Amino acid sequence: MLCFSKPKIGKSILVTQMLQALATAGQFFASTVTAPMQAVMLQADTPPGIWQEELAQTGLPTDSPVHTLFLDPGALSKNLTPVLAQLAPLRPCYLAFDAIDSLFAGLDINEPEPAKEVLRRLRRVAQGHAFLAIHHARKGSPGEVEDLRDAAAGSRILMEQADQVVFIRGNTGPIEITGRLMSHTYERRTLKRTAGGLWQYTPPTAPRLSP
Repeated sequence: MLCFSKPKIGKSILVTQMLQALATAGQFFASTVTAPMQAVMLQADTPPGIWQEELAQTGLPTDSPVHTLFLDPGALSKNLTPVLAQLAPLRPCYLAFDAIDSLFAGLDINEPEPAKEVLRRLRRVAQGHAFLAIHHARKGSPGEVEDLRDAAAGSRILMEQADQVVFIRGNTGPIEITGRLMSHTYERRTLKRTAGGLWQYTPPTAPRLSP
């Protein structure tokens, strides 16, 4: 899965809320996780101290069962053996990568071959398990994008080879999330953030029918 938006929308917090639901068999918006699973975030976008402050500000537990591995920028564009060694004892079932530009610093993902290498390395680290990669929208993307393949930064290959894509639109107020499974847009949800920064989803109200 690829989750992307303009900078500073709150992608990392949104993904963390999802990982905590997976790790605790909790509720994630309209969905309930039926059994807990080991969830791991590989973080190279925010230093540990700042990340802990952001979690505390939102009210999310800083000692949650979600494991966070803080990596140096460009860590996944180098030898993957040290990263795989850190992951091995955790035995993750779901991984989140935050974010592609930071973890793969030094690779020009605007070119097809480096973009393919990013995907190969993500899959190697995930080792057959489900994963989500956080990414950024293309600079200058309009508010309404007809083809989601043109909305993400870098080569189209990142979008075209993702099994599932989530695009977060907007900058302030309600945020619209559009999901895509391959080439089919399947769902749109509108979310709002609390004063602390958590994401909230209110299901749409069914229209009232006149008698």
